[in-house]
Amino acid sequence: MAVNGATDSISVSSTVSVGSVPLPVAVQDPRPVFADMRLSEFSGREWLIDQVDRFLTDHPCGFLILQADTGLGKTTVAAHLVQQRGYLSHFTHLGGRSVSAALRNLAAQLITRCGLEEMAPEGVVPEWAHTTDGLTALLTHAAKKVTAAGDRIVLVVDGLDEAEPAGTGLPLGLPTLLPDGVFVIATRRPGTTVSLESPTLWLPITPDQAENTIDIHRFLTRTIREPTLATRLAEAGVSAEEFAATLARRCGGVWLYLRYLLDEIRLGHRAITDLDDLPQNLDEYYTQALRADRDKHQWEQVGLPVWATLAAAHEPLTLDALTRLSGTLAPQTVQRLCASTHRPLLAVTDTQPRRYAICHPSLREYLTDRFPHAVREAHSRIADHYLTCFGGLHHHLSTLAADPDLARQDDGYPLRHLATHLAHAGRIDDLHALLTCEHPTGTGQAYNVWHQAHDHAGTLPNYLADITRAQAYARAATDRYLATGQTIPHLGLELLYTLITASLTSLTNQIPTDLVLRLVEAGIWTPQRALHYALRLTSESDRAEVLTALAPHLPPDLVPHALHAATAITSDYARAKALTALALHLPPDQRHTALHHAYRAAAAITNDYARAKALSGLAEHLPPAERRDALRQALQTATYITDEFDRADVLTALAHPLPPDQRHTAFHHAHGVTADDAAHAEASADSAEHLPFDLLQALQAVTAITDEYARAQALADLAEYLPLEERHTTLHHA
Repeated sequence: MAVNGATDSISVSSTVSVGSVPLPVAVQDPRPVFADMRLSEFSGREWLIDQVDRFLTDHPCGFLILQADTGLGKTTVAAHLVQQRGYLSHFTHLGGRSVSAALRNLAAQLITRCGLEEMAPEGVVPEWAHTTDGLTALLTHAAKKVTAAGDRIVLVVDGLDEAEPAGTGLPLGLPTLLPDGVFVIATRRPGTTVSLESPTLWLPITPDQAENTIDIHRFLTRTIREPTLATRLAEAGVSAEEFAATLARRCGGVWLYLRYLLDEIRLGHRAITDLDDLPQNLDEYYTQALRADRDKHQWEQVGLPVWATLAAAHEPLTLDALTRLSGTLAPQTVQRLCASTHRPLLAVTDTQPRRYAICHPSLREYLTDRFPHAVREAHSRIADHYLTCFGGLHHHLSTLAADPDLARQDDGYPLRHLATHLAHAGRIDDLHALLTCEHPTGTGQAYNVWHQAHDHAGTLPNYLADITRAQAYARAATDRYLATGQTIPHLGLELLYTLITASLTSLTNQIPTDLVLRLVEAGIWTPQRALHYALRLTSESDRAEVLTALAPHLPPDLVPHALHAATAITSDYARAKALTALALHLPPDQRHTALHHAYRAAAAITNDYARAKALSGLAEHLPPAERRDALRQALQTATYITDEFDRADVLTALAHPLPPDQRHTAFHHAHGVTADDAAHAEASADSAEHLPFDLLQALQAVTAITDEYARAQALADLAEYLPLEERHTTLHHA
């Protein structure tokens, strides 16, 4: 879906907030969902997908809402459509429950997938796209481009019911009215109604639905042929047909329950003959599975702390992290629990070290509903673990102040989620204390410790997200006090957070490029931190300058991110400069494309002097054919430059890379100018350095200079390039 064109009615600001996120970073990767949903086992659902396709064909735009209770396969269908058709997507259980996370992700995908890089001139998701109105404007613009090519935009949004409360409007900030050519396929459980202004098709899935029952039977018929299950059946003397019929009946049409049962049988945790006394529903299954083989003491001292920690965690945890965050348990105890009959309830990564997470949101909800105090205590325990490591709030995070690297433990988990855990634990005062904690410098001043930790790690967008969250709590508290006519204790916090946000944006532009480079070379800043700094710069020329300077210092995995940011720069001259520098550090198979983009940017520069300079600097790195064209264009452009000094500067710089048949022209124009004598002197001296040809003509041009000082300096510079027998005479005249 390649899209080109002007921005029409959308106003694109050139100011980048410190909270802006680079496009590649903002895009949510759906592949973990494909693995969790086991799409390789996907079966059936043709009846559902046929209805989706008919709606897409029969309507100009609209919503398709897949509505079903827990465990009926909503997310699996959504993931299947994304995997097979490449639809744009957002999955809330990947950590995208907030409005800002969802809108940022969808906006980034629209910009990158629909060719709308002009909407993100700094290579980051613009702040205006973090709102419902901003996403609507972006969708409208993208739809015009895509529908003109006979295509459509389809957004798959999974888990509307799992989104954080967002006040009025649709969950996740989705617009209620869609432009033509835009469709949203969303999943949710039955619950509160939503008001939609575009055409809408509700697609319910129920356990006893005939089509659902047929799909389960087809799935089981195929699955029981697996070697492991076939062996279990043979050992138990149970026929495949009897086993399939029993499972289909006992799972009650709930796919998630069926998956749990099959996993238990595969792992040997449940006998095939033990299917007559199964729990009646998921809640009963969770109760039985979690407390299997455990007395009350074991559950309260071991099982509950671990499961509450998993319910509170915002990311999969390593065994070491899970052990520490669960309290005082021994690692062997936690490992046995994760490898026991609980294994089917866990999602375990294939990478090392293995990471553990709750397999399905329904289990997290079960734990939160049945054991709310334990889960809240887990949030508090996780927060206390990291705060203690940092020196404690009562000691102003003194240990973290002395060593900001401490915040990177557990792969930076506290930088991403500590503030959220404090909020979920109900410790709002501690959240404010964390964000406003200062450490004295010894000179009568102080600095914000949590900001320093984020700045050190290059994660300031996360810091700003923490500030936004805390500001919302402060604002809500202010509103409550206003409603009762009381004194407003949180107004100062609101103002402080506003000032912090404003100061972060202004500070972004205060570090000179050469200092940034020295910080990287000295190892004080990592290349990643320096790149994040460059992306936050509000000036395109400054951003291009820093990207250019950083190019030799970026590791291979960061170069594509820098290249993407450089491509998004709207200034042709700045873009060409940055692209050229970065391209030289790409693998050969990628270098040509980047240089080609740089060449196109240089050729599009409207200022003659800037275009000629950019083309001449780029030429030596281009393939032979493009090099000749670039030099020809640069030479022709240079002859049009009206400022005589600039013309001499460009032409003498051009002479070195020019082919021999064009050098005479450049030299002639460089020394035929009528600028003042100083300009003649500099042009001639520069030519002498790069032009070992026609030195006699150069000598004549220099001796014609009337200013004695300028003529002497130019002759002295020129002399070393003359033959030995003529050098003495020239220096005598100088």
